[in-house]
Amino acid sequence: MHAELRTLQIEIERLRAQIKGRDAHIAELKASLSSRVGEFDGQRADNNAKEQALTAKTQALVTAEQALTVKTQALATAEQTLSSKDRALADKEQSLRLKDAELNGKDQALRAKNAELADKDQALRAKDAELADKDQALRAKDAEIAALKQQLSTAATAPVSEGDDLKRVKGIGPGFERILKQNGVTTYAQMAAWTGDDILKFAALLNTQPGRIARGAWIEQAGALATGTTLDG
Repeated sequence: MHAELRTLQIEIERLRAQIKGRDAHIAELKASLSSRVGEFDGQRADNNAKEQALTAKTQALVTAEQALTVKTQALATAEQTLSSKDRALADKEQSLRLKDAELNGKDQALRAKNAELADKDQALRAKDAELADKDQALRAKDAEIAALKQQLSTAATAPVSEGDDLKRVKGIGPGFERILKQNGVTTYAQMAAWTGDDILKFAALLNTQPGRIARGAWIEQAGALATGTTLDG
């Protein structure tokens, strides 16, 4: 019985040793598990941090994409506005070209008008000079007429020169005959030789119109009387 008890004690010791070994192993397993749980918790915390960071980056990316979309839309609007301004500028340039062409046409027309006015001014100056010459000639003619009238006045009482009967010229009466003979016209031949200036001169002396002498054919009548013929041949 003592031997059995000893064997039983040995067995108990062996079992205790096994239990102690198992307890040590369990303690090691618990320590290892605790270490792994700690590592897992650390990894999970790290993963959570990374996930949060990724979420933040994703949100930042979404915000950036939204901002990019807004900028893209703004750029599209700006491009449309720029395109509209380009078209407006092109229209203005075309309008300016047309206006420039119109101004060039007006400038050419103005130059032509100025040239025309210069020609007219030159013509007016020439006309003025011509009128001045005519005025001077008229003044000379007036002086000549005045002298002739003075001569006629002084010769009114002078004796009439003998010569042809100038009253035979139709249109010439005794008064005209006296004046003509007082001024040196005494024959038909002299009257027949009258020039245009002579007509003007004697028309002034007779105080009549030159047309009266021409219409009355005084020169033709005098020529016919001087040659002893008639106007009818």
